Amino acid sequence: RIQILFETIGMVLKDCVRVFLFLINIITVLLGVAVTTIGILCITKAHSEPLKDIEHSTLVSFVAFLFVIGVFILVLGFIGCFGSITQSPRMMCLYMSLETVIMILEVAAVIGVLAYRTKIKSQADEGFEKYVKKIQ
Repeated sequence: RIQILFETIGMVLKDCVRVFLFLINIITVLLGVAVTTIGILCITKAHSEPLKDIEHSTLVSFVAFLFVIGVFILVLGFIGCFGSITQSPRMMCLYMSLETVIMILEVAAVIGVLAYRTKIKSQADEGFEKYVKKIQ
């Protein structure tokens, strides 16, 4: 009887984890759609008043970055949703591999920011001062 109880609890927990993973990835898909939409809106409104003061190369780089990140998040969320619904080991392995790559890139980004924080801060301060002077 205890073994049957543990098997039942295990099956229920497995289904709960699967549903939770699906819901998290639905949120990820929506986030990917939102970031991609922001990228597309920035492309279409590139010559509007608030964005006119930004250098064209900087704006294009930022918009391209937004678009690529949005599409990547969208695809990642879709792979996670599809993998959790179908319980495909290959799809879940691909999903976890992409998540691992993202974590490694995040650690590398943090190390890069910490290594160059004084340069980043000085460039940000300089850019902010230029923008404030243009406004005045």
